[in-house]
Amino acid sequence: MNDLQEKKVLTLDSREVADMVEKRHADLLRDIEVYLGYLGQNADLRSDEFFLESSYQAGTGKEYKCYLITKKGCEFIAHKLTGLKGAIFTATYINRFHQLEESLEQAITMLTEEQKLQLAIFQARTVEEAGIAAANLDRYRRNQLEDKQKALDHKTEVIKGVTDDIDIYAKRNVLNKVVRYKNANFSERWNELYDRYKEVHSVDLRARCEGYNLKQKRSKDKLSVVKYAEKFGHIDNLYKIALKLYETDINEILGHLREIA
Repeated sequence: MNDLQEKKVLTLDSREVADMVEKRHADLLRDIEVYLGYLGQNADLRSDEFFLESSYQAGTGKEYKCYLITKKGCEFIAHKLTGLKGAIFTATYINRFHQLEESLEQAITMLTEEQKLQLAIFQARTVEEAGIAAANLDRYRRNQLEDKQKALDHKTEVIKGVTDDIDIYAKRNVLNKVVRYKNANFSERWNELYDRYKEVHSVDLRARCEGYNLKQKRSKDKLSVVKYAEKFGHIDNLYKIALKLYETDINEILGHLREIA
């Protein structure tokens, strides 16, 4: 594959150009091959800066030859045309390339920072430029990993600090508050909390509590799921999961409790 194809230089399909110059595609192909013959006679000229051989499939699936024509190639063709026809073709292909360039610019603005750095490597014109672009991409990726690790370390410290600072009864109190905090649907929050606990610790607190309650003869001995969790040593882990799910809410609740204290 040649350098221009690797760089993804903007081109127009020779079938589209044939329509612009009002020629049969086969006739334009013959013209291009003549031009290629001229260009091939000068070692200082690169024909692939003007015309890139390609192909397309017809409705039958059969492949046919075509060319991808660069802006230079269109200029070459325009110089062979005269009068009004040449002027109209020049204006048409210039507008067409402007459209392609605008579409490319819009696409680039939508890329992530990492994709832009990857594109810079792809578009580098020299080995030195490619090396600099690759170093920038590597630096960006290392910085991203460091930022993620810092954020994770910070979150771990916050969770550890909040968990260690309050006793088991306060944790149950906070859990009861957070499921109703700011008019939240407490039933949905309890279920979400118990579902996540089951995923993380492979313990179905609701099922275990139900089994425990079935064994109790007196209704006053039966427990809610959160009280079951407290009685049988699950409250710390349940609180940690709640802190991850509802971290902002819990921090606000703890702030209010400290103010009261």
